[in-house]
Amino acid sequence: MTEEEFRKLVEIKVATGSSFVGAVYQAMDEAAAEEDQSKWACHKGCSACCYQMVHVTEGETTEIINYLNDLNRTRRKRIMKRVWKKIDSYWKWFQRMGGTGNQQLADDLWVRAQWDGKPCTFLNNSGACSIHKVRPFDCRSTYSTVVCNVPEYRISDGQRLPYQYEAWANK
Repeated sequence: MTEEEFRKLVEIKVATGSSFVGAVYQAMDEAAAEEDQSKWACHKGCSACCYQMVHVTEGETTEIINYLNDLNRTRRKRIMKRVWKKIDSYWKWFQRMGGTGNQQLADDLWVRAQWDGKPCTFLNNSGACSIHKVRPFDCRSTYSTVVCNVPEYRISDGQRLPYQYEAWANK
């Protein structure tokens, strides 16, 4: 898929009622489906990439919240119980690590180094993503060509494959 085809696909999806972020997600999924996936080691239940810090934009946060709000109450409650537990755990961890406020939180490198090896809030007990349909751009654009180990996996063990839609989205 060319950059222009990707742009047009996003525009069509927005025109038919999708949010911009939702349209980009759909277009990314369609573009990924066109790629030669035989070189990817990723598979359902592989969660090695889910043990690193993921940045989420405001638009992505909105997509996640809307997705969670649309779930049935039982499933939403199960996921949110993990989310609140993780938030509480994060703040306790942050204080133990000497976190003193917003300046340290703003130090992306410090946070990433400290977070390395901790599972994503949305990773369920079976190693699957409980928000896979609305997973953030970081998650959608990370693939590995080697089978990774969890949680010993580190970024340097895998090869990140850039796709045209990533280049467009980061312009």
